[in-house]
Amino acid sequence: FQDDWMRMEAKLRTSIVEGVSVFLSLFDDNPRVKHRFCPPKAVYDTPPSSDSGDVPLPPMAELIEQGKVIALNFPIAMNPGLARAIGTMLKQDFQRAVLNRIPKMIGDATRPWRSVLFVCDEYQAFATTGENEPSGDEKFFSLARQARCIPIVATQSISSLRSTLPGESWRTLLQGLRTKVFLALSDDVSARMAADLCGKVERLMPGYTLTESGQ
Repeated sequence: FQDDWMRMEAKLRTSIVEGVSVFLSLFDDNPRVKHRFCPPKAVYDTPPSSDSGDVPLPPMAELIEQGKVIALNFPIAMNPGLARAIGTMLKQDFQRAVLNRIPKMIGDATRPWRSVLFVCDEYQAFATTGENEPSGDEKFFSLARQARCIPIVATQSISSLRSTLPGESWRTLLQGLRTKVFLALSDDVSARMAADLCGKVERLMPGYTLTESGQ
């Protein structure tokens, strides 16, 4: 703060603060949301100096190794922007904790490490790709098996996934999902991709020819 932020021009600092304030204002729309995600600082003291009864969420790495189940129950219809922001941040926090297991697993190969499961419904609302950046779901899926993580995601269709991701990054994301299950589809793009993945088989077909001179 002292060496970098204070040396910036006041106009640039104001622009940065404004951008942060607009994002954080999502948590001020609903009093229940603000109470849950913006508790007083005293809650995080050790021991807590607040008697509100709130308990902050422990570090994700600890919860994973303890075998805890972490679930986010936030209907998107209540606040689409806030639901997407919270779901995406929780997903990235989980992915960061899982990938940090890899060097620990290599350093202690004799220890029996538990398997981890990542399940996400309506995945098109929370999918992110890093492209040239080191972060992104496609990079997590490519390393998840090494960290003993099993990702399972469900999306409405390939088209709904394409509409939320920039450019052709959805192709890189799909190739990281080795097993694909297609159910009832009304989207022609998804149906065509499912047919292409299934492949083609040559079959003998009878052929008939009619000519004018034939009897």
